[in-house]
Amino acid sequence: SERPEAADLTEQAGAPVFARNLENLRRLLPLGKVEEVRLVYIKGFYDERETVREIAACLKDYPQVLFKLIRVHGKGARSAKEVVLHLPGPEEAQALFDFAGAQGLKNRKLIL
Repeated sequence: SERPEAADLTEQAGAPVFARNLENLRRLLPLGKVEEVRLVYIKGFYDERETVREIAACLKDYPQVLFKLIRVHGKGARSAKEVVLHLPGPEEAQALFDFAGAQGLKNRKLIL
């Protein structure tokens, strides 16, 4: 399926930010400065499974760190038409949450 146009901007501008965030996570984990990692699930804005894989790889030696998957919602959105394309349903969020578990993230929480 075709990704929404907003994904083009995110792939261009978001990739360096995500890479920097992962690098910061890798640096902070050995210092014991991370209690949880939160991922807001915005459908189509990034490669959801690859993102979860990357986070799982970072957390594999840190089972005490909680992984929170937060399903984005449309409350307070300026334009419902623009946002609706990116709202994952509860089933989609559950599927990504289950995928996170399969990637080794056992200490995790789903926020619907």
